[in-house]
Amino acid sequence: MYFNAEAQSRVLTRFAFALSDGGYLFLGRAETLTAKTEAFAPVDLKRRISSRNLGGNAWNSLQG
Repeated sequence: MYFNAEAQSRVLTRFAFALSDGGYLFLGRAETLTAKTEAFAPVDLKRRISSRNLGGNAWNSLQG
């Protein structure tokens, strides 16, 4: 994503909150998950697909 680490963390918090457990996050070719997060687990690194980790509070790991 074309954001600094702080902005990316805020956006990822919203994505994690909006996705259902096990929901998928698809990133474009130039985008990466640079913020350290436990809310998303890689599914396919080559295609930049991640899934929301199971657990109701997984997105809280992004809030600082």
